[in-house]
Amino acid sequence: MKLYSLEKDTTYHFNHAFIKSPKSFGNVRLFQLGDMVCNHQKHIPMHKQVCFEITCVLDGEMVSCSNDVPFRLKKNMIHFSLPNETHELYVSTAQGARFFFLGFDVLSTHLLYDNLENFIKNKDTIQRVMTNNHAIFDAITKCLQEISSFNNYSSLLIESYLNEIIVLIVKSLDNSQTEKYRIKDKELLFSNIISYIDANILNIVGVQDICAHFSFSESYLSHLFTSQLGISLFHYYNNVRFDKALKMLNEGSSVTEVAEKLNYTSIYTFSRAFRNKFGASPTHYQKKLPPSSKK
Repeated sequence: MKLYSLEKDTTYHFNHAFIKSPKSFGNVRLFQLGDMVCNHQKHIPMHKQVCFEITCVLDGEMVSCSNDVPFRLKKNMIHFSLPNETHELYVSTAQGARFFFLGFDVLSTHLLYDNLENFIKNKDTIQRVMTNNHAIFDAITKCLQEISSFNNYSSLLIESYLNEIIVLIVKSLDNSQTEKYRIKDKELLFSNIISYIDANILNIVGVQDICAHFSFSESYLSHLFTSQLGISLFHYYNNVRFDKALKMLNEGSSVTEVAEKLNYTSIYTFSRAFRNKFGASPTHYQKKLPPSSKK
């Protein structure tokens, strides 16, 4: 297992590699897991994939190629590579890039084995890039923490995080799983939209994302929310967003981190919206918190 290396054009490289002998966690086999920070000249040469792999950009920009097809990735974007493809990475922008990488496959007894096999069969038509799926980034972060400080509970936790990542990949890429609702299913639709917003608040960029996910217009869903809840879809989404912002500020996240994770266009946009909602800036709010509620 290669834990740490400092290579040419690389400022940080934390790599857990099990390529020759994949490490099993339940029905998931882990081939590689790591975190890399590199400058604008980094090139990872073409190599053949032996497993599924995701490349998750935390900062900067890069190009990830599958079978010579380039996919330009920016912050919070994820590229999905398949077994037996060639894979190549370039970082060519001035600011460099930081990215997570995770290589895995599953046993035939895994519940999502068929889904992953279908991705291989339909490799020319499936979507390869996922955006704003913060839950995947969070799960990889937890995997890295557990594998770096392994203890009696780590195997179970890593297994659960890897399964969470695989489920999120399949949900994101398997368009056939999107539910279609009839107009008469108003209560079911309303309930599912609330659950979707609550569970995915860090992944939703705006009301348009919600409407696209459920295949209804914004005007229809806003009317539905007004009739059921007395407020529009936008106001409900915004309220959940502010609740999450308060929780993150209470837990010690910086104002910049909160603005980024909640997909505000800038810290200034977030601060202005926060002040309009609560009558004080997020910085002022955080300074007034009692010491016991801060990290």
